Amino acid sequence: MKIPVGYCGLYCAECAIYLACHPKEPGPEVNNPQSSHGESSTTTLHVNIVCEGCNSDDASCYGRNCEIRRCARAKAITFCHECPEYVCEKLDTYYNDHLVSQGQARINLEEIQHIGLAAWLEKKQRKP
Repeated sequence: MKIPVGYCGLYCAECAIYLACHPKEPGPEVNNPQSSHGESSTTTLHVNIVCEGCNSDDASCYGRNCEIRRCARAKAITFCHECPEYVCEKLDTYYNDHLVSQGQARINLEEIQHIGLAAWLEKKQRKP
């Protein structure tokens, strides 16, 4: 993984899907939240999920079909806030689908835009 943050601001260390692929304590399953990415809500054994982060080049990555990821890659941007169309309809829909991680992703992206990635990562890693 290059950057432990998705284009939308989702922090890998707070993502259930990413954590299921990199468990500190092996667990048998994870609930995949239904999202605007198109993935369904199912219970899946963590060994069947592959995620190295949204910035990964891994073709089997869980988020490979994410519209936000595809758009950011096509525009060669690191984060959505770098796009002249920020906040676009895709991103707004994602942020407003009422899952905790999506709401936090918006806050993360705004903080990254304000203080920069390095300072933001340092702040996140200091949290207990």
